[in-house]
Amino acid sequence: MSNPGCKEKQGVTIDRILVAALEVFSESGLEGARIDEIAKRAGVNKAMLYYHIGGKEALYSEVIHQIVHHAAESIAKNIIETAAPEEKLMTYIRNIAGIVKENPKIPKLILRELISGGKNYTEPAIQDIIRILKIVSGILQEGEKKGVFIETIPVIIHMMTLGVFGFLSISGPLRARFAFPKEIKMPNSQVAVEEFEKLVLRSIQQESTEQKLLNP
Repeated sequence: MSNPGCKEKQGVTIDRILVAALEVFSESGLEGARIDEIAKRAGVNKAMLYYHIGGKEALYSEVIHQIVHHAAESIAKNIIETAAPEEKLMTYIRNIAGIVKENPKIPKLILRELISGGKNYTEPAIQDIIRILKIVSGILQEGEKKGVFIETIPVIIHMMTLGVFGFLSISGPLRARFAFPKEIKMPNSQVAVEEFEKLVLRSIQQESTEQKLLNP
């Protein structure tokens, strides 16, 4: 009979390894990361790391998978089926923004991986990306059927969302080092979310009958 306490302890150990790995991989990339450093930050020895996860490449792929899986689970959990399409779309945007704000190391790692051609994405990670795109697609299609959205390509909305909040996070240290003119508004994370929501909704909302009469 399995020991629940042992399983819980094992889960905590794996979580610590994945958190430490995300930090090191985001700082050094796959090639520059060292297993010794990951084990040190996780508070485990190398043998335990290899036992729980495997080698460096396997660990890197698992970190990528966990990032995407967490995003898919978070979005699916927080979308309220009875909500209006506009509210569902804003929930999706807020979830992406929240994940990036919660862990700013994620955009750096994902950007590194995309530059490399995404060669370390596993099939489960790809399936989670497809799951997210299906959620976005479902929201947009529902909006089209209800006459509130124009026809829109879901992957464009997804890329826009990732790009805005990813680059906002990555550029944080740069923006903090320099004084920008007042006319160049540098939004905080909350303002960025609100402004992006407005821009997306304005770009895909169907014109009302009154608007069509005013803009023949």
